[in-house]
Amino acid sequence: MPHTFEFGPIYTHFQLIQSKQVTFNAFWLPSHLDDEPERQRNLPTPDWVTDHHIRGNGHADRLVKYVRKHFDLSDEVAKLVVDAVALVRKIQRRLAAVICNLPHRKKYGRSPKPVPEPKPSVKDRIAASTHHFDESSALCLKCTVCLGSCSLASPELRPFLASECVPNLVDHTRGSRVRGQIFMNGQVSHESHHLCVKDDVFYCETCGLFAHKRLVKLKAPCVGLRARTAHGDRTLESVEKGFRPSLRGPSRL
Repeated sequence: MPHTFEFGPIYTHFQLIQSKQVTFNAFWLPSHLDDEPERQRNLPTPDWVTDHHIRGNGHADRLVKYVRKHFDLSDEVAKLVVDAVALVRKIQRRLAAVICNLPHRKKYGRSPKPVPEPKPSVKDRIAASTHHFDESSALCLKCTVCLGSCSLASPELRPFLASECVPNLVDHTRGSRVRGQIFMNGQVSHESHHLCVKDDVFYCETCGLFAHKRLVKLKAPCVGLRARTAHGDRTLESVEKGFRPSLRGPSRL
């Protein structure tokens, strides 16, 4: 009942104690030792109890009697508290009786977690792949059937190894013409290009764009013969002269 002493003198004392930051230590000692000397002789008292403590405890008892006489709660207020305590006690007893008489629940053991299957290594994936790789390069995988390639460090390596190997024939009678599209590091060339291959370099015989390790512009549609750039012209001229397509200019191999 905090509201009972919200504006009373006790509340003022609590505020004063809080503002002074005073710490109190409470110890128990037998009461009414100053009124009944025989009680003091018969009851065991702690060693730290002195006459000062006995007189202080007696003064506290007199203050309690004064408060009960002048500030005693009415029966209406006390009855509400007593009834609430009795109701809580009945509820607690009922809950305890129900819990004690309930049958024991059947305990089900936890099913063991399935052991995850070990992930196949890169070597296992290469062995299970349908591609036929050329082992001449240790950093890049090149399929001799579909002409696809992918770097070992590329994030598209797993999809490439799991993909189907579709034979991509090279017509040597037409300057190593590639029939179809090429796969390189997870990217596929656009179907509008007319691709050829020379010394592992793929180039379009129409626009002159080429790719060696990465598909840069061969991913986009072919610009055609009319929109071919000067770079494309130099690439095709180099190929006609027997040179390999290169950004650094013609270089015979």
